[in-house]
Amino acid sequence: MESSVESIILKATKDDIPAITMLLKETNLPPDDLERWIDNFLVLTIDGKIEGCIGLEQWDSIGLLRSFVVSENFRSRGLGSRLYLKLIALAKEMNLSSIILLAMAASDFFEKNGFKFINRNETPKSVNNSVQFKLDECKSYNVMKLDLN
Repeated sequence: MESSVESIILKATKDDIPAITMLLKETNLPPDDLERWIDNFLVLTIDGKIEGCIGLEQWDSIGLLRSFVVSENFRSRGLGSRLYLKLIALAKEMNLSSIILLAMAASDFFEKNGFKFINRNETPKSVNNSVQFKLDECKSYNVMKLDLN
């Protein structure tokens, strides 16, 4: 029997960096460059504790979706979808033309939400400046793109 929980999605602050870092490390996602992009992160809090996050790096008019995770105990409840939709709204507020992501897992989720696979060499040059694209563990990930226009 599941207990009811109170979940809130908020813009992340610098104070959230340690909790986000721990969450990312628990799920084997790289926390690199988190502090630089913290203003474009959202956190999912449940009963006052950060249990999910998602972030955007902005490279010219393109966003790089990164660090998308919900704690294992809270998956399959639609919370990830809520986080994702809030991030898309944020990307539109930022007037981004498209969003790129490196897909390690959940590519089905992203395909259902309009992302298409692209070749890594089709990635806009500005996005290639992201630490995420330079990390060894990310070099084998598939690249996906969503046009927002």
